[in-house]
Amino acid sequence: MPKIKGVCDNRRGFTLVEIIVVLAIFSIVVVGGSSLLLSGNQVFKKNADMSHASQMAQYTIDWMEDSLTYSSVVEVTNGGVQVPAGMNAIKIQESGLNQGQLMVYKDGVWGPAFTAGFYEGWKIQIYPAIQATSLQLRLEIVNRQDEKAFEVTKTMSFPNMASSQNLKGSASTPYPMFLISSDVTLPDIEPPDPGDEEFENTPTEFAVGGNPNYVVSVNGSLNDYVQANYDGGRGAVIPEGSIYYDLEGFTLPSGEVLDPGYYVTRWNQYLKYPMSEEDIYLYLYGRIKQNKGEDVYKQYTIDSGVTVLHPDYIQIPYGQKINIDMDPENLPEPNAYTQPGDMKRVDDRFYVFFPGTTRWWHDYLSDGNWYEIDISILNI
Repeated sequence: MPKIKGVCDNRRGFTLVEIIVVLAIFSIVVVGGSSLLLSGNQVFKKNADMSHASQMAQYTIDWMEDSLTYSSVVEVTNGGVQVPAGMNAIKIQESGLNQGQLMVYKDGVWGPAFTAGFYEGWKIQIYPAIQATSLQLRLEIVNRQDEKAFEVTKTMSFPNMASSQNLKGSASTPYPMFLISSDVTLPDIEPPDPGDEEFENTPTEFAVGGNPNYVVSVNGSLNDYVQANYDGGRGAVIPEGSIYYDLEGFTLPSGEVLDPGYYVTRWNQYLKYPMSEEDIYLYLYGRIKQNKGEDVYKQYTIDSGVTVLHPDYIQIPYGQKINIDMDPENLPEPNAYTQPGDMKRVDDRFYVFFPGTTRWWHDYLSDGNWYEIDISILNI
């Protein structure tokens, strides 16, 4: 019986060299992927830290300004100095559990300004420089590795300043303590919620001073309002105290491009439709006398030793641009330096200063020059 030859099997396994090569390539891929992942995490962490540091710095320096601005006495000194009777104080804790944190002395007791969670292990350093009736405040945020992560500088003026002095030496050394007069009320402190988003002004509403607790409703574009409310195709009445968002990109004959803004109106005025950009401009701004192509201004005495320049109008304006950057919680009392468009607060009602075609003695005290605006107070 013939022998049967075996079937030839060409299949074979991987050699040791091939396995080593594959493992080496796999290791490179894993290491590369891990590096990318770690790098991405580091970038995310760096961005998150920077966002936290900037929020921490801005919130702190805004609070410092609220606390210092209206004080009649400001002294910069060492953190270990005893606070005199009748004085408040603000300092950076130099050691211990609250090291690097903002502390306040109020009603005879030291306490932390913010909760520990506000800092997340970071520290604050303050470098002030007193300049007559103003204070330049440089604030640094230092991270957990004692590295400067963020810096912000602000100059604060003191309308009530009676005296100020620097009782500490080098301006390059952090100053841990401020002594301030008790005639300023230290604000209650509530750190921002990390989930809060900054309020964004729109053509239909804005927040006074960017504070979402004080939102003002706006009628949008003046032209759009007239078009939507015209009477029989002729025009519409603009109610006194209405607010509009207008003139974005409007170009004056001089070539100047006006910034967009919010305008309060006075007196019930009838506007025809359609309106040109010039019609809107004349309604809100009026027409000023010209001399050799330049606007003419007159000088008026507002108070003892205080004079202001005011336009000499041919056509009076019915609108006044509002200074929406004023802090709604620290609006100054009307005074000789109050400018058209500035606001005042009476209890929880807000008014815009809108003087007539001329200025006169103590006109800032006349109720007829103030127009109330509708504030939707959300969280007072």
